[in-house]
Amino acid sequence: MARVKFYGLLRLKSGLAETTAEARTVSELIAVLGVRIDGLDYQELKNSVIFVNGKNITEQKMYRTSLDGDSEVMFLSPVSGG
Repeated sequence: MARVKFYGLLRLKSGLAETTAEARTVSELIAVLGVRIDGLDYQELKNSVIFVNGKNITEQKMYRTSLDGDSEVMFLSPVSGG
């Protein structure tokens, strides 16, 4: 199972700092978490900044990035400013 950590507003909305989930890809993980965790939905998770094993998914295969039992996935709230 992948270890999942939430930061920022996602942590506040979910009420969780960390959880585990079974998924083969980031896309699958987002779908599982969007259904399983109250306060978070698929689109909000998809729009997050996502790191798998310390690397941004933009440097990997985006939502097709593979996960295994040792994967650590971090979801960070997107930051905007003015």
